[in-house]
Amino acid sequence: MSARENRAVMAAIVGLGSVYALISVLSTLAIAIGQRRVEPSTLRLTGLTRRQVQRTTVVEALAATGIGLLLGAVAAVLALVGLWAATHRVYGTPVIAIPWTLLGAITVLTTVLTIVTAVLATRGAMRIPPVQALGARE
Repeated sequence: MSARENRAVMAAIVGLGSVYALISVLSTLAIAIGQRRVEPSTLRLTGLTRRQVQRTTVVEALAATGIGLLLGAVAAVLALVGLWAATHRVYGTPVIAIPWTLLGAITVLTTVLTIVTAVLATRGAMRIPPVQALGARE
């Protein structure tokens, strides 16, 4: 297998896996923020502005996404070590091509979409007046 073919296969695998993971993360994030109406309402009643509540939610979402990206990278490195050892044993030299550009693009896209999802979900959660949201049962 040539390096070009190897890169294409790795890019396809990374790309498909990333799309599925991104959909899962963003939907989970939107649901989690949308269901937490009490926390933003409490923050609003304690004096935070809407923008400050959104910023807090975005920072929290980015922290969770960053941890997920880091754990995913660790899992990928562990898998690549096994792949490196297997190709080294079969071909006499490791045959691994990592699509760095694609990985960078996925990281940037994930970050941007996390911010957008967090902002939109927080706006939706803050549509209800804070006093009414605190009085409602979850």
